[in-house]
Amino acid sequence: RAIQWYKGACDNDGLLDISNHLGKDAFGRSQWWCFHDWSFVDKRGMITGLNCLYFRALSIAGKIASVVGDDDESRRLTRLERGLGASIRKRMWSSRRSAWVDCVSGGKASRHCGEVTNALAGWTGVANQAQTASALRLITNPAGREHVATGGPMVMRLADTLFNHGRTDAAFARMDGYWLEMVRRGADAYWEIFTPKWRDNMWPHRIWSKCHGWSAGILPLLHRHVLGVQPAQPGA
Repeated sequence: RAIQWYKGACDNDGLLDISNHLGKDAFGRSQWWCFHDWSFVDKRGMITGLNCLYFRALSIAGKIASVVGDDDESRRLTRLERGLGASIRKRMWSSRRSAWVDCVSGGKASRHCGEVTNALAGWTGVANQAQTASALRLITNPAGREHVATGGPMVMRLADTLFNHGRTDAAFARMDGYWLEMVRRGADAYWEIFTPKWRDNMWPHRIWSKCHGWSAGILPLLHRHVLGVQPAQPGA
């Protein structure tokens, strides 16, 4: 049902466009809050990260349909996935900057190529090998890094992407700089939001949780990439 809802919010190229398809309130503002986590992302019009997550959802839904024997639905979802992937690569990749732009709005690409967006393109499988290699160079280069991820969900996906593409040292460095640095600052649970740029004595503001389950992404990373524990097959 969720997949069907998203399909109804897509344009002719299969891309989700929150400015045209998700409605406006009386003041002309979008009625929908597109939320990744608290990391900064330019979220207007066709948002690259949101479309990448939709791509991954279609991919997983297609595999589920195949496992349960619904071959027609599996083929339908696979067609949607392939069409969406092609549209994302055509519209959201900046050959000039060799990176993924945060969004495209009003026919214009965002000037932001944030860390979250570039990690999501690799993590979801939208990016090809050359695009992923270029995006990872941006992510691992402090001088070129833009809008660093600050929320646990996206830091987890960023580190997972680095692991999956052989950048093990960089992945561990990001885990150390995020989760272990929380501990060094006095955390005894996972904070909702964190950045090492905070002053040494700085804790999350009172509006943020100091015990937040969504920042527990280090646990599956340790299971998969340190212990080496992976599901052997669907349902296992």
